[in-house]
Amino acid sequence: MKPILNHSKELLKTLGEPQGVYSAFLRICEIPHGSGNTKQLANELIEFGKSLGYEPEKDKVGNVLIRKPAYGSKSKSNVICIEAHMDMVCTKESNSNFDFLSDPIQCVVEEERYLTANGTSLGADNGLGMAMALDVLANPDLVHGPLEFLFTIDEETTMEGARHIEHFLEAKYLINVDTEDLGYVYVGSAGSIQRTFEKPILREKNLKNETDFVEKKISIKGLKGGHSALEINKEGGNSNKIIAQLLFNEIKLQFKIVDFQGGKPGIQNIIPSFTKATIIIPKQYSEEFDQNINKNFENILQDYHKIENLKSIKFKVETEEYSKSNSKIKPLTLESTKNVLSLILAIPHGVRKNDLQSGTCSVKSSQCLSVCYFKNNNFMIEILGRSSSVIDLQLMDNIGESIAILSQSKYIKEIEGDFPPWFPQYENNLALDCIKQAHLELFNKEMNVETRHSGLEPSLLLQNYPQMVAISFGPEISGAHSINEKIDMQSVDATHRLFIKTLELLANY
Repeated sequence: MKPILNHSKELLKTLGEPQGVYSAFLRICEIPHGSGNTKQLANELIEFGKSLGYEPEKDKVGNVLIRKPAYGSKSKSNVICIEAHMDMVCTKESNSNFDFLSDPIQCVVEEERYLTANGTSLGADNGLGMAMALDVLANPDLVHGPLEFLFTIDEETTMEGARHIEHFLEAKYLINVDTEDLGYVYVGSAGSIQRTFEKPILREKNLKNETDFVEKKISIKGLKGGHSALEINKEGGNSNKIIAQLLFNEIKLQFKIVDFQGGKPGIQNIIPSFTKATIIIPKQYSEEFDQNINKNFENILQDYHKIENLKSIKFKVETEEYSKSNSKIKPLTLESTKNVLSLILAIPHGVRKNDLQSGTCSVKSSQCLSVCYFKNNNFMIEILGRSSSVIDLQLMDNIGESIAILSQSKYIKEIEGDFPPWFPQYENNLALDCIKQAHLELFNKEMNVETRHSGLEPSLLLQNYPQMVAISFGPEISGAHSINEKIDMQSVDATHRLFIKTLELLANY
């Protein structure tokens, strides 16, 4: 990789081992690489591979493949594919001017233990996995068999890279470095469906007596939000749901919605933490509205006092004369206002079913109501359903279609974004056997073997390469997909040593 910037050089000195991993990660953070914007990073990976004497390949989709020969006499060992994705989820503080298309992520250390970003998501998912792979690629002294390094595009949105990969992979075993729990190895993951409700709305053509109304801007920010698979079981607040509930309870005061925005269109794998709504309301109800909505908000907060950081949550109601406001958008009719709020409240959000049969009571099925916004003459709601069961995914779709029928909405199936569950293979999985052995030798304890509720690329890669068997693991990362994302640096060296030892053991077969 190219030399890191001076700021990163100073930070690198404080991070300890493994320096090769941290150096690669800090360089990745300097390159904009949000979903749909990975060309610059892909080109740098290609140049890096060439500088090491290898012949990188880039397919039409944008995936990068670099092959590294085996160490010494290990050329007859099984080929191993090490896989990570290039893109990151771009999230920032609501008042931030940070530009993910040009600005480098500003990494900082907290409490002498955690590496995080200043006001944005960090991109440790999956930048740190990439960095671990690049460290192995660059180190000529490691013992391993033939290796294929696969870096894919747009895992966080459509899994486009894994879905339409054109590279010819020879590997028998796939090691995906895209999970965030030290001491755990994953052998399966949930499938998902991405859907959009499109509800036609009507706006007032002519609003008489504008001076009889006030405009109110209602907003909430500072909820934890986060990854819609990893954080969904923690039952934190959904800002879209909270604002809709608060407004629905005051529908008798004859207000009308002007605007409602929560989440980022097209990004369905984040639990929304910021929502703002604009309404107009007759002046005679203004004071009653404020009193009621603030009281109800305090009551709602009590449900989250052990889940959310209440000091971080900011709820605001701002009022001005409607006739003097800058809003040029006509309000919805009262009927459309009711329909919009009803639809937000009717669509399920949260854990739908736990996996009681596994004995772990882990999440089996969930749905995230991710994004709300107006588009032309429609109100749009984007959702993401996940399950390790094909039947449960089908049921979520059935329920969604039923809600759409009852609400007279269009139900848009974005089939291109769907992917199946990755079903676990415990037997005849040499990669699993070797990482368990490595963990036992290094740390003197058994490794936890589980399936995962988030979607992982093996679900699609194994369809394209049925000869492969896969595992997934990684260091401790919390708050993925949010401004609270952070790496537990104490886990990085342990994960790095586990990675190296696993490859060494696999080279014997």
